[in-house]
Amino acid sequence: MLSLHAQVIKINIGPVFSSMELRYPYSGIYDEPYTGFIAGLEVDYLHRQFFKMSSGLNYINAGAKGYITFPDSYIPDKYIYEDITTTLHFINLNTIAYFKYDFKKLFRPYIGIGPELFYLSGYSDILDDSGFDIFFLRRFFRNGTNRFMFGINTVAGISFMTGNLEFGVAYQYSFVITELVRDLINLRESALLFKIGYRFPTNEIPVTDKNGKVLPSVKSRKLIMGIRFIQQFNMPVLRTSLALNLKIRSSNLFLGPHYTYITSDILSEEVERGEAQSTYGLNIGYRQIIYAMNSGLALALQIEISLYEAKYWDHSLASGRYSKKVFIIEKCFSFGLDFPVVKKIDVLTGFGVGSIGGPSVDSEKLIPQFYFGLQYNFS
Repeated sequence: MLSLHAQVIKINIGPVFSSMELRYPYSGIYDEPYTGFIAGLEVDYLHRQFFKMSSGLNYINAGAKGYITFPDSYIPDKYIYEDITTTLHFINLNTIAYFKYDFKKLFRPYIGIGPELFYLSGYSDILDDSGFDIFFLRRFFRNGTNRFMFGINTVAGISFMTGNLEFGVAYQYSFVITELVRDLINLRESALLFKIGYRFPTNEIPVTDKNGKVLPSVKSRKLIMGIRFIQQFNMPVLRTSLALNLKIRSSNLFLGPHYTYITSDILSEEVERGEAQSTYGLNIGYRQIIYAMNSGLALALQIEISLYEAKYWDHSLASGRYSKKVFIIEKCFSFGLDFPVVKKIDVLTGFGVGSIGGPSVDSEKLIPQFYFGLQYNFS
């Protein structure tokens, strides 16, 4: 019998319906919605009879359609109208609380709500007739682009179960709270999701007393301290970190120093003349086990922030070549695997995405993340 508390890993894909609202005097530019697509990975956990939690990592292609005008170069006081399609590329992270009801474990209607984070990784403005990218939005983005945008995700859908497989369809609407461009552009976005998932049943081993009576399940709240040594490949950044790890139940909080080697000459759009260099900084993060098997193999979600200072070179007519320093905040979100190899020692690995930026850097650069390492638990 399949457990009601099974964990589910899903692949989501479907069309995205979006539009952009500009304020006066640009309010008439985008007058048509844009149909893009969404593709991503979702993990369900904390299943209860009428409740579950879910976290997802998605790529979203959104945008809007409209027209712009150009002055005619040959005829005075005449303007040329050109149709334009603006495409936005987002990395999306969300965590949603679902309320559900199972009908004989065959199908399950549900509704959900939760926070989400959008990261704008790129955009284009294509003239429909010529196919040229005119970078129309760049003039607005320089006035205060929010590369990171927060929203509230609302979902309604239905799932169908057959064996360990789960199929479903859902409609989601995102209330994007943060403006794309401050005081100028708002984004509207919704999606129709088609879902396919695999259910991992949990096999709980009952605990009995000396007379054989089954006791209620009690999870330990004991604090376990440990040390983790991690090697990261967050191209263009290579990082080695040593951190103190605090573990309660399935939650891990870690903090420690790191050594970072920057291999590329580009840290971000702002820091274009950097050079390969070494630096030191501070690493802090949170790792949550969301599914554990009897073999000890566990699936985890991790959020990590790395702080450090980097240097790049610039030129001026007065002083020639000189160096500048920027404070970098590197953020990463990843899925990972934990596996105990011997007593008190676990192997940690994972992959995900992140970004490089900071208060002294005007823009962000999207980076991939891969890491592996060891964790030693003192007790």
